[in-house]
This record gives sequence, structure tokens and C-alpha cells, in this order.
Amino acid sequence: VVGVADPVKPSVLVEHEIPGMLVDGVAVSGDYAYVANYGDPGHYLDVIDISDPSIPVPRGSVRTSADRLTVAGSYAFVAGGGSGLVILDISDPDFPEVTTTVETSGYVYDVAIAGEYAFVANGSAGLLAVSIDDPADPEILGSAPTTGTARGIAVSGSIAYVADDPTGVAVFDVSDPARPTFVRTASGSTDAWDIVLTGAYALVPDGSAGLRVFSIADPLSPVHVDTGTAANTAGAARQVTVSGNYAFVADYTGDFVVMDIRDPSSPAILKTVSHSGSAVGVAVSGTHAYVAGTDGDLVVIDLFQEH
Repeated sequence: VVGVADPVKPSVLVEHEIPGMLVDGVAVSGDYAYVANYGDPGHYLDVIDISDPSIPVPRGSVRTSADRLTVAGSYAFVAGGGSGLVILDISDPDFPEVTTTVETSGYVYDVAIAGEYAFVANGSAGLLAVSIDDPADPEILGSAPTTGTARGIAVSGSIAYVADDPTGVAVFDVSDPARPTFVRTASGSTDAWDIVLTGAYALVPDGSAGLRVFSIADPLSPVHVDTGTAANTAGAARQVTVSGNYAFVADYTGDFVVMDIRDPSSPAILKTVSHSGSAVGVAVSGTHAYVAGTDGDLVVIDLFQEH
């Protein structure tokens, strides 16, 4: 991801229709966007060529449970909800295929990759650690409960941070993935959907409360630091990604929101971009944002030029 300078006049470049009813999530790697799509029937992972962002070109598609997803190398690691953690081989963009599925005891909302491990936000079952040293033969190593529902996860070194609805940010020591150890929960968020780390801060989309910011200067003791309602969005903040000094928020029941986070204690909304449907997922690559829309579109947004 290239650091974004100043988004001047972000606007919709194109809305690419994907067969189905809604797009649940999106990840970008190189010239491709990987899209979790709820179709009829069932769920799919679609591969879209975005080498020219103004003309997205469909490539391969595979039927699989899919929500949020993370791409690492030639594999996609997909939060498959009640189906578990789905691992797909995406080395051939025309023929993505499911390698294996890790069945879990919870509902998989999110997955973070750290080296040869996948850490899973496993809903009411908390945090799950999986060895992916061999992605074709993953192994569940350990787990630990959270107080609420684990919806998002991010990892830095030996610390995992879980967006735990409705309690806040749950912190785990994962230096031994076979024995994740709960450290504490930082309050300050009551509808946590996702969590992203940037420098010494963690950003948490908090539903109708907008974006919440936690200092992780002390990695084991996050502190809620945003002051007031500057980052309250019009909808329900669902997912966030960061590039440079800016946070880009998928504002469910709302739109795509650009925020200035140079002062993390007071994130400021710079621009809201309207598009068809509601935004549920977002990825940024270079000078474009890719938004998962509830009406079945992959919305491409030019961050610098009005169209």
C-alpha cells in the first residue's frame, strides 16, 4: 500500500457490479481485488483485475463461505462465519480454489496473519490460534475466550488485540500461540467491529459511535484517547483501513468516510463519499480505495480527483 498524501477530492470512479446480492468484504494485493460476495445461491470469492482501476475486469470465482478476508502470498485466508476459517489458493487468478477449511467452535468474523500463524476472531468463542506453516494442512494450536463477541483482530509482535463487542479491546499475549493468555480489556468501545493498528495507536470502528482510538504506547495496556464526537459518522462504522495520515472507514448504513488522524486524540472527518448501497468493507491501494457495497458492487474511489 502506497502512503496517501492529501486526498483532495475523493469521488466515485466506477461502481463495478458483481453478480449477487451484496459484497461483504474486499482485500487488495497487487493488481487484484479479492471480493467476498453473497450471491444466489450461496457465498463466493471473486477475483477482479484492477490493473486499470477505472475498468475492473472479472477473473476467477469460487463458491465458498466468505466475509472479511486477508491475502498473504498466494493464499487468501477468509473469515467463513459459521463454516470456520477458509484457506484458498489464489496463485491462478482465473481459478482460485479452496485448499482447506478449519472448522471452529465459534463464528469466524476476522483473521490476522502473523508469520506462520493465523489468529482468528472467533465470535463468542473468543480468540483462536492456527498454524499455517503448511496452508494445505493447518493445525489449531490454542484458544482463549473473550468476555463478549470477538469480531475483529490485529496482531503486533507477540500481542493480539481483539475488537470484543460490547466490552472494548481485549489484549492477549500470544508469544506461545498454543497458549494465548488474556491480559486485560480496555473499555471505550461498545460496538466494536474491527481493529487496525497504526504506529502507537489502535483504531476501532464502533458502530453508531463512529471511530474510536486507543493508545497502545504500552502494548499491554491500551487506553481510550479520542475526545468527544469528532469522529462520529452518519452511519454505523463497520471497517477501517489506514494509509499515511488518513483513516478510511466503511460506514454501514452510510457511505465511505475519509478521516484525518494526524491528531489521534481528535480524528476529524474530511470527506464523505456517497455511492449506491452501504459500505461494509474497504481496502486502499495506491491512489484508490475499494469499497464493498451492500447492493452487490465493488465501488472504486479515486482519492485525488473529482469525477
